[in-house]
Amino acid sequence: TAPSSGPLLEMPSALDRPRLIGGSRLSLVMYLTDSARGVVFRYDLDDDGRLGGRTVFLDVEDGQPDGMTVDDGVGLWVAIWGAGQVRRYDSEGQLRESFTLPASQPTSPCLAGSRLFITTALYGLSPAQAGQSGAVFAVDVTETAPPAAAYVHRPRAGGDGSNSRSS
Repeated sequence: TAPSSGPLLEMPSALDRPRLIGGSRLSLVMYLTDSARGVVFRYDLDDDGRLGGRTVFLDVEDGQPDGMTVDDGVGLWVAIWGAGQVRRYDSEGQLRESFTLPASQPTSPCLAGSRLFITTALYGLSPAQAGQSGAVFAVDVTETAPPAAAYVHRPRAGGDGSNSRSS
């Protein structure tokens, strides 16, 4: 049963290792990373939020796209695992800005006002490779983002409050 806030949408199943989904309140698009393939897909959304056509927005050759966020200027910030960078692309997929970190495995960018926070991972690195991996970094940027929407848990009617599927 779908929650009262709207219908559930089935996501594409032919993804190798999907990561985070990013969207924009300013345009009817949604982004989804398939890290293993090094691709960020862009989906058009209709006025009701239904998925439309899918296109390859980015094809990353020097790392794996991981977490992402969208700013008020409809720029897409993408953490590039293995390249030690966070990159900002415009709505046409053109690279506009890049930050290189002293950590090879950035996992997710997050904008709070005009400050960009970047989480990184230590996973699989030896002490000699670690550098500052596992740290959280912050950098001031000129772009801003709206506050994140609050999560509201809505238990299923007549259920125990869990969101697990039963068959």
